[in-house]
Amino acid sequence: MPTCWIIAGPNGAGKTTFALEYLPQAACQHFINADLIAAGLSPLAPERELVAASRIFLQELETHIRKQEDFAFEPR
Repeated sequence: MPTCWIIAGPNGAGKTTFALEYLPQAACQHFINADLIAAGLSPLAPERELVAASRIFLQELETHIRKQEDFAFEPR
């Protein structure tokens, strides 16, 4: 049965830092984070790409669920 890790907490709590440290140790190969996606789309102004990043985020969630793969995500 696949595992889904949900990395949740308030802004500035270190969720992404924790995820990037912990998830490889947990053998989780897929981490979905809309902020990281937005930064990849527009490194100098990621806030401009939040809608596009959110769409990609949802597509990634759906893909991993459909493939029954382990994954983690950080909700916005």
